[in-house]
Amino acid sequence: IHAARRQGPRVLFSGYVLDGNPPLWPDLSLITDTQERAVSAVNFLIDQGVDSIKIYNSITEPVLVAIVRTAHKRGVPVLGHVPRSMTMTRAVELGVDGLEHIRVTGRELLPLEEANKIDFLPFVEREALLCQRFDLESDKMKDLISLLAERKIFLDPTLTVDELSSLASYEEQAKDPNNRFLPRNFINESEAAPDVFRLPPELKDAAAAGFRKRLQFIGMCGRAGVQIIAGTDGVGTGTLLPGFGLHHELELLAQAGLTPLQVIQA
Repeated sequence: IHAARRQGPRVLFSGYVLDGNPPLWPDLSLITDTQERAVSAVNFLIDQGVDSIKIYNSITEPVLVAIVRTAHKRGVPVLGHVPRSMTMTRAVELGVDGLEHIRVTGRELLPLEEANKIDFLPFVEREALLCQRFDLESDKMKDLISLLAERKIFLDPTLTVDELSSLASYEEQAKDPNNRFLPRNFINESEAAPDVFRLPPELKDAAAAGFRKRLQFIGMCGRAGVQIIAGTDGVGTGTLLPGFGLHHELELLAQAGLTPLQVIQA
């Protein structure tokens, strides 16, 4: 495609994810638990021709400093998850160029004692409980959004996955008519939610309210000039099916309050 021998989309890729030790996805990661390993891994990936460097959950602050410094020196952006050891603000301050998912930690906005009780809970519980406590009109929230806009951060909210973990069920997704394009065995394997996405019944209402609040957050980001991009996070059934998933993400960005032009740009 790049050599113009065939038509196709412009493909940009990151290669292996950079993560701490032990990595969450061993087969997909390069372990970068020291600054020396971080420099080596970044240079290795760039030498192989990657277009960006992707970071993951267990990266520490000193390692992130080394990743960003090495990648930026060679003109390559750094994007990925906000590592669990830091806030979104801190990741941006250290030079991360793009953020995957809406990961606003309790430590970003809440008293430290309260935040520490929630920030390290399983994913869906954490998000439901945090959003209950977040005030979208607080000065801290407005400061965060202003920082994202001022630093020209690319924010990829992946609302399709957020919606699934907050509102829908994997059983419902397995019955979606989009699945007619999939082999039956893939649908059967997708019916059971991974443990990290299992929502306790008592948090169902809180999770639904939290999703609505995160939609509002993205709308606020869009109005503030944050660069929103459309992403889908992964392959799945129903609204996560490639192609359909991207279109559904655009619908959710519109529901969040982005203008039609912003949605197309995303």
